[in-house]
Amino acid sequence: GDDIRSTASVGSVKVEESGVGFTLQMGADGIPRVREISEQAPAGRNGCAVLGEKVVAINDVPTLALSYFKCAQLLNGPMGTTVTLDLASDDGDEAGQQRVSLRRTWVPDVVWDPTGE
Repeated sequence: GDDIRSTASVGSVKVEESGVGFTLQMGADGIPRVREISEQAPAGRNGCAVLGEKVVAINDVPTLALSYFKCAQLLNGPMGTTVTLDLASDDGDEAGQQRVSLRRTWVPDVVWDPTGE
C-alpha cells in the first residue's frame, strides 16, 4: 500500500529531511559503499545502484576522506529535491562509473562507519 510512503512524521517529530533509500557503509579506503537499498524507495525503483558499489561523489562532492556524518548530510535534503550520485563498481573499472540523479522522497538515508556504530 501507499501508506508506508508517508514520511511526514516519526513519532511527534516532523521530518523535513528525506533521502533516496540508501544505507551506506564507510569502506576501509575512506569511500562509502552501498550497503542496503530500500526496494520501494527511489534508489530501489530506479534500479541504478548495486550493493557494494562505491559512492565516489554526492552532489559533485568527492566522498573520499569525508566523515560518515558528512556523507549523510550530503545524501539527505528537503523532500522532493534531487541528489546526484557518482557510483563506481568496486573493482575499480573506470567504465563502471555512472552518474545518477534521484529525487529525495524517502526517510533520511543512513551512513555507517566501519566500526559499526
